[in-house]
Amino acid sequence: MAQPEFVIFQPIQGPQQIGFLSLSRAQGCLVDAPVVNGIHPTDPTDGILRWNGLGQFPVFFDAFVQDFELGRNASLKLRQLRFCPVCHIDAFYQDTTPKSTKQTIGMCYFRGMKFFIDTANLDQIREAEALGVLDGVTTNPSLMAKEGITGDEAVKAHYKAICEIVDGDVSAEVISTEFEGMIAEGQALAALHPNIVVKVPAIADGIRAIRWFTDNGIRTNCTLIFSPGQALLAAKAGASYVSPFVGRIDDISSDGLQLIEKIRVIYDNYDFGTEILAASVRHTMHIIECAEIGADIMTGPLSAIKGLLKHPLTDNGLAQFLADHAKAQG
Repeated sequence: MAQPEFVIFQPIQGPQQIGFLSLSRAQGCLVDAPVVNGIHPTDPTDGILRWNGLGQFPVFFDAFVQDFELGRNASLKLRQLRFCPVCHIDAFYQDTTPKSTKQTIGMCYFRGMKFFIDTANLDQIREAEALGVLDGVTTNPSLMAKEGITGDEAVKAHYKAICEIVDGDVSAEVISTEFEGMIAEGQALAALHPNIVVKVPAIADGIRAIRWFTDNGIRTNCTLIFSPGQALLAAKAGASYVSPFVGRIDDISSDGLQLIEKIRVIYDNYDFGTEILAASVRHTMHIIECAEIGADIMTGPLSAIKGLLKHPLTDNGLAQFLADHAKAQG
């Protein structure tokens, strides 16, 4: 993958700060940004980034950009901030320049497939976290019911418990199918923990809710995606993630992986910042094939994640090494 072109931007208002942004695609991270005048942009003491009172996230403002690559200026409106496993901040801006595509632009791009676990079982989440490869968790009402978690307060407490285990995004699904109800539920869920991503179904009121959440700084996962059109609408509304259900499409003798491939092409055509979260992953080959196609994230059961380790030649080779070592030791 080619290295991104970075450009200097300055805020329209607020404290003076300088950062770097790629307008061509959501690539590059603050820690990878070049040094200007001997100062690295991640240094919080030199005035380049103003840190908030908690000392966790820089305060970003709407920005005015000179895009040297495209030969034009651009006005960027801050759309959302989120956790980045590399630089701990992910800033997304929307190009609001007249006649622009109104595309959301990402300031940080995590290179590599993310692994989420699809469960509400705390023991399985802990086991996946202990492997050192877990990036997040997805849940739904069915998974909560499977673990015997019932009642609004118990469900919220369970989400908090999950967030205490994994340092990554946790999708929490709304139950309402009407706009007002989704907004009320989503706000309550988002308030539980900064890692909560509000999961919204791909229906008309869901798309409206995603736009509202996006405009109000709440991250979303558009779920129950079964067509490229649904994924396109979700991205246009500003969804952080879309969840196409690979396994459920396979269940009706269709090709779930083909859906992932079509969404990948559409998103790459227009540089959508929405990430493709391959859901309903059933087995290891689903994971491998989703990685080959270019899904940003896969979410599946612990058995599928651990299944990636299984190979008879590995087992046979290890057994032979151990046997040879024991024999040499007498």
